[in-house]
This record gives sequence, structure tokens and C-alpha cells, in this order.
Amino acid sequence: MDMRTLMQESLSLIDGKGGGNKTLAQGGWTASLTKEEFIRNVTNIIAKQIKSEEYTTLD
Repeated sequence: MDMRTLMQESLSLIDGKGGGNKTLAQGGWTASLTKEEFIRNVTNIIAKQIKSEEYTTLD
């Protein structure tokens, strides 16, 4: 899974900023969601990426 894409989509939920590459990403944010809401949303993002045609394994 592309960590940069996961980070960008996740941080967009909480007014965050970050960056990285396919294997490593980092970022910061303001707490606009509860931990539970954020985890639920990120879990949905991961599930969509796994099901997506764009999902590729890291070689």
C-alpha cells in the first residue's frame, strides 16, 4: 500500500499536512475528530485502497 496516499487521504480528514513516499510517510494535524472517528475513517480509506485497482504491492 502506498503510504503517501494513505497519509494524504487520512490527513485531509483532520486538517493535517504531511508527506512521504511509498514506504514511509509522516504528518501533523489539529484534533478535529475524536480518536475513534479518525480510526474508523482511516480504516475505511485502507479498505478502499485494498479493493482499488490502483492497489499495488511494494516490490
